[in-house]
Amino acid sequence: MKEIRTRDFATRRKVDIDGVIYTVRRLGAGEELRASQMSREADKMADNLRKKGEISKKAMSRLEELTKESLELYIGIFDDGTKDGKHSRKLIEELSVIERVILYNKVFEVERDIEAVADNTVEDEEDTNGDEETTSDTPKPTTKA
Repeated sequence: MKEIRTRDFATRRKVDIDGVIYTVRRLGAGEELRASQMSREADKMADNLRKKGEISKKAMSRLEELTKESLELYIGIFDDGTKDGKHSRKLIEELSVIERVILYNKVFEVERDIEAVADNTVEDEEDTNGDEETTSDTPKPTTKA
């Protein structure tokens, strides 16, 4: 039997980060797409920089725009309860790009969710006759309140 917890689909989570309570919302589909596009564009610029050993003023300006857009994207999903978002801004501005992604993934337990989907996929593939429940020696991920 499969268990489904709708909490895993929650679009907002309350978390305590360094003593500040944040309500963090999941990135929307458009935001995820934009974050992916920004990442690819920045990666291409980095590759060009490695190949050429220099970066044009136009490319540097574009990289700065991408960085600002990425900052605003993440600041926008961390609500610290203040009108000006001062704690959210401080938090996100102090983190590197990769640290922001790691923090977001920890808030929404992304790795656990991916493992759970993978576990269910494997179980579905193994249960070919439909008569028996498939069991696994691997413990199932648990949801923390």
